[in-house]
Amino acid sequence: QFLYFIDLLSLIVIMSLSGVRVSDGAVTAFNDLKTKKVGRYVTFVITNDTEITVATIGERKETYEEFVAKLDKSAPLYAIFDFEWETADGPRDKILFITWIPDGSKVKAKMLYASSKAALGSALGGGFVEVAGSDVSDIDRDTLMHKLKK
Repeated sequence: QFLYFIDLLSLIVIMSLSGVRVSDGAVTAFNDLKTKKVGRYVTFVITNDTEITVATIGERKETYEEFVAKLDKSAPLYAIFDFEWETADGPRDKILFITWIPDGSKVKAKMLYASSKAALGSALGGGFVEVAGSDVSDIDRDTLMHKLKK
C-alpha cells in the first residue's frame, strides 16, 4: 500500500505541472484497445487546456502508414497504436505510445502537450513503447522498426 501511495502522489505532482487531467474515457479506450483489441489506434487531444480526452478510435483494419498519413501537421496529439509486424520468427506486436508535436504547432500547444505527456503515460499504466515525433520522418515505419529492434 505504501508503494501505491507513492505512485499516486507522483501522479498528482506530475499532473500539477500542466494542470491537465486524464479523462476516464481515455483510460477505458486504452484498456479496450490493449485487452479487447477494440480498434487499431486511439488518438487523444487536450480539450479546453484542462483534460486529455479521446479524439478518434481507428478501425482495426487500418495500417500504420494510413494512421501516419492522417496526422495533422499543425496540431499535436497523443496516440496509442497496436503495432503488428512479421519477423522470421513469426508475428510480433507492441503497443506504441506516440507523442506527436509537429513543428507547425503553436508554441502554447507544444508546451502544453510536452508538459502533459507524463500524466497520460502514468494514467495508462505503462506496458508500451514510447515514440515521439515532430516530423513524419521521426515516426515512419523504418525509424520505428529500428527502435523496436533494439
